[in-house]
Amino acid sequence: MQVTAEALGLMLPGTALLPATSSDLREFAREAGRQSVWLSEHNLCPRDIVTKESKLIQLLDWAVGCGVDIAHTVAIGDGANDIPMIQAAGTGIAFCAKPKTREAAPFAIDERNLMLAMDIILRD
Repeated sequence: MQVTAEALGLMLPGTALLPATSSDLREFAREAGRQSVWLSEHNLCPRDIVTKESKLIQLLDWAVGCGVDIAHTVAIGDGANDIPMIQAAGTGIAFCAKPKTREAAPFAIDERNLMLAMDIILRD
């Protein structure tokens, strides 16, 4: 989850996998504070950064960057802003999703158990 947040620009680059014992942690905390102030001064919220377009672009960028055919990707989401990503992925799953998302997804899980996604992924 942290890697995804970093990729979407919600975390500082290089911090997603930073060990808690890292000596760099204090400087990253200061930089996070500076970024938070900047975002506030510019009236930017996470909803302005994490959009349906940014989620889709991140999926496509990840696939290309890793040399993975989009047909071999998985996207799991619950809201309308996840629909383009879910539909673009090789295996798209609506997870405890809103009705609009559930209808748009090829697969759906209505139980709060992500292990059920493995059944879909391995079957598909």
